[in-house]
Amino acid sequence: MKKITLLLYLFLTVITLDLNAQVAIGSGSTTNAAVPVEAYYGYSYSQSIFLQTEIAGAGDITELTFDFAGSSISNSNDWTIYIGHTTKTDFTSTVDWVDVTTLTQVHSGIVSLNGSSQVVVDITDFTYNNSDNLVIAVDENASGYNGASDDFLCFITGSDNRSITYYNDGTNPDPSAPPTGNLRNVAPNIILGGITTSLMAPLCAENPTPNIAATGVVVTGGAVTLAWDAPSTGDAPTSYEIFWGTTSGNLNSIGAIADTTANINNVDFATEYFWSIVPSNAGGSATGCAEWSFITEDAPPPPANDTLAGATPIVPSVAGTGCSTFTFANSTGGDGTTDSGLDGTCNTTDTGLDRFYSWTATSIGLIWKDGASNPGIVIRDASGTEITCAGTYAGEDTLLEGWAINDDLIIQVYDYSTADQEVTFCLEEYIPPAPIEPPYLNDFSTFPGTDWSQAGSGQIVDGPSGTSSDWVATNFANDAAHANGSGAKMNLYSNVDQEWLISPEFDLSGSATFFLNLDVAVTGWNTSGASAMGSDDEVHVLISIDSGGSWTSVTSFDASNQPGNTREAASEVDISAYAGEIARFAIWATDGSTDDAEDIDFHVDNFQVTASGLSVEDNVIQGFSLYPNPVNDRLHLNALDNIEELSVYNLLGQEVLRTQPKVSNTEVDMSNLPTGMYVVKVKVGEQLGSYRIVKK
Repeated sequence: MKKITLLLYLFLTVITLDLNAQVAIGSGSTTNAAVPVEAYYGYSYSQSIFLQTEIAGAGDITELTFDFAGSSISNSNDWTIYIGHTTKTDFTSTVDWVDVTTLTQVHSGIVSLNGSSQVVVDITDFTYNNSDNLVIAVDENASGYNGASDDFLCFITGSDNRSITYYNDGTNPDPSAPPTGNLRNVAPNIILGGITTSLMAPLCAENPTPNIAATGVVVTGGAVTLAWDAPSTGDAPTSYEIFWGTTSGNLNSIGAIADTTANINNVDFATEYFWSIVPSNAGGSATGCAEWSFITEDAPPPPANDTLAGATPIVPSVAGTGCSTFTFANSTGGDGTTDSGLDGTCNTTDTGLDRFYSWTATSIGLIWKDGASNPGIVIRDASGTEITCAGTYAGEDTLLEGWAINDDLIIQVYDYSTADQEVTFCLEEYIPPAPIEPPYLNDFSTFPGTDWSQAGSGQIVDGPSGTSSDWVATNFANDAAHANGSGAKMNLYSNVDQEWLISPEFDLSGSATFFLNLDVAVTGWNTSGASAMGSDDEVHVLISIDSGGSWTSVTSFDASNQPGNTREAASEVDISAYAGEIARFAIWATDGSTDDAEDIDFHVDNFQVTASGLSVEDNVIQGFSLYPNPVNDRLHLNALDNIEELSVYNLLGQEVLRTQPKVSNTEVDMSNLPTGMYVVKVKVGEQLGSYRIVKK
């Protein structure tokens, strides 16, 4: 609408129509509100306002109230009101005004404001035919209604008799020639009493896209975009409720939005979809809205490696190159990739869309990194049987192993989602370090330890599966003061626990005898207090001499022989029977099948493999102590008698320190000794003792 400015010397009359409107608000309650309507002298102006109900007769309009607050109308003005109905729809020309003479005069005489600004006209006896336009005209000076004076006309029009339209000055439709007259500066309110009004419910949306019965609608990334136009007539919607489904006449609401476009996800190929849009506003929701339909495009043919049989050969990066470039990529969705149904044990639900690659193993392991979309990976043998897996969001530099060189493998890469997503990853050959020659110590100051790995499932007979576990680094025995040094612990509470800590390989060919030692403790969960192990809680130390193909328990702990809640050396295990082998060890913990109430932490520390025994259980001197253990720099010794001699030996049996204190309390500087395990032999009086310590 073009505005007429004061620069053009045009006058603006603002007509406010107060229909005692009941305007719906969000809570379902109503509030009275005036409905403002603008009208310009010299031409007509139409305002889109709707009565809530049709005007059925005189009973619907009981009175007219004219409010002249702030106008120049006075008590002396003599004027006439006409009301009636007419088939006319155009009141912008002079000739139309003659129809006023056919209307019923409902008031004639001097305006009597009676101290107020309103004049109320009773029209109870007026009869309306409910088919033509309702017309209300005002003859300002009671001089006979004609187009020569500055009179105005108000009428209600529309096929349903709900649209209110205002005209002013039928003799001057040209806005550039403003009229003259007493009313040119008047801004009256015209009140129709007895009619409750509000916004009408909108009509239905128009011009759907995709159009009715459209075929081959493109599915982009598993989604389509719906679009429609607002209804071209009637009150404007404020929201659009979307109904959607694959069965005509049985659609479900998927929500309401303010926009006229919506992106619908998880759309299938070659499927007929039905949809409908129901506009709404404060007046209610549209009714009888059409149902539309379309058919999506046919699915593209799946890629060759969509199945295990079509696996694409790949060549992983050479060991040591860092796997820094995401060499392999696939888009698991829009290109026709499907779900093979081959699920991995690292996911408890369907793995989703997947692709397959083949590789003849040139190393006993692969290092995995993912790029886009964080997919998961399952390694299978040529028949499809799972060897190992890493779930969706697998950690960077995840080590996958469990096969032999020259084995034919299938690598399944999957995306848990079914939407179209780019998937990228890289694989690097893993060549394990040379087997470690004892003596060896892992004090778990770095968790889980150099070249150690983890697994989160698998019975002893089956071997480990996965690449992560619930073993964690800890202050040994949950000592917040850290007096016991670092360690590793496993919380045993849930009966699904089958958690593995797996060592690197050891070369046991350099001696005829070998021994395994470790420190252990059991505490309550996250406390340092004592606690009992559950009825079938178990922790085993295992050995494998076939690269993890099979495992044998060499020592174990359960409710019958559990450790205390402070550090203690487990019974030394003689593993000399495995001399000459390449061996790997594991610490395996389970809560068993019984879900006991016990909630414990099992602690391990100072895992050692040595060629000579470290057991010192029977070589303890009464009243003698040494601390701290582990020691950083200075080792303190206290005795009831003089300490005559003290010798420190490494695990090769070599003496690395000797002193003769000749006092009962002393300290030894160990700062120059390498980190590791040592045996301290002391002579107090005539008693000999041996003690195992750890140098940090």
